[in-house]
Amino acid sequence: MKYIVLVTAFSLIALLTFAQVEQTHMPLLIKKTATWCPYCGGWGWDLQNDLEERNDDIAVIVQAHPSESCELFDNTSKNLMDSLPVTDYYPFWFVNGERRYDYFLSVNYNKSIINQYIDSTRNEPPLANCHYSFDIHNDTLDVTTTTKFFQDTSGTFYLSVWIIESGVFAAQNGLQGEDPYHSNVLRASMSNAVFGEQIIDGPVQIYDSIISSFSMVLDTSWRLQNTHLAFVIWQRTENYTYVNAFKDGKMLGKDRVVTLENDDYIYPNPVADKLQFVNPYDEGEGWANLYNLNGQLLLRQKLNLFINEVDLSDLAAGMYVLKLEGPGDSRVFKIVKRQY
Repeated sequence: MKYIVLVTAFSLIALLTFAQVEQTHMPLLIKKTATWCPYCGGWGWDLQNDLEERNDDIAVIVQAHPSESCELFDNTSKNLMDSLPVTDYYPFWFVNGERRYDYFLSVNYNKSIINQYIDSTRNEPPLANCHYSFDIHNDTLDVTTTTKFFQDTSGTFYLSVWIIESGVFAAQNGLQGEDPYHSNVLRASMSNAVFGEQIIDGPVQIYDSIISSFSMVLDTSWRLQNTHLAFVIWQRTENYTYVNAFKDGKMLGKDRVVTLENDDYIYPNPVADKLQFVNPYDEGEGWANLYNLNGQLLLRQKLNLFINEVDLSDLAAGMYVLKLEGPGDSRVFKIVKRQY
């Protein structure tokens, strides 16, 4: 991967120009996990699902796979885990870079404690936050960030830009079925260092803003329609200390939406019970995923080579989303479920 980082400092004059930087605090939740770990695919999987369901909109959530024998291993995860407080346990959870799981306590009690740390972080006034824009040309991702400070301070500050992919299908020990859905998988850092690039060293005045530019060549195996950016501001003393995190849910790529009027793949629509659709992928490989309008995954199955069928008879009448995923492509269909 190619990395390019440029940093430019701006003073109080930038207040109006970069007013889009929100004065909010977003916690950082990290799960240390591995595909070979049965607990990660058992009670740890259920706990992570509960944490993500509650906190997905209010926290940067990362699943790090630091083990080199893990199917989803990447060096960024290893470097991150090597830099955080030491733990040999799998799975394990960190909030804002601090250990936040106790194996002597129940899973439910740990879940409550993790959520309390997340809520208390959100209620704290932020020292700094960031905003960004991005562009993709061929396989190169260019990101420009604005980091704004909301208090007078002094120190050495770094900014991480991480690539996070969801919808990653890989085997997981401890789960039934093949290749379950892995969410918020840490794929890479846009800097050589996992804690990013130094953006300032010295005194900072309230409303000072810093412009940073990052560039890297993307891995073509990542599905950009399921991939987003996450940002973490750190202050370095003896160690790196979390300051704030940011994401906005924007994906690096968009799904190709097939309109109902030009739809040759699915029928009938509206549907009362059984929906049939043609596999649009020549290679024959792919997955069908059915979601409600809240984004909850209701059904997932491998695509057959030709005609496929999904039974919707037990679902309430209303609107649903069918997402077909194949090699390098995904397609989204609006499905109307009617009563008999």
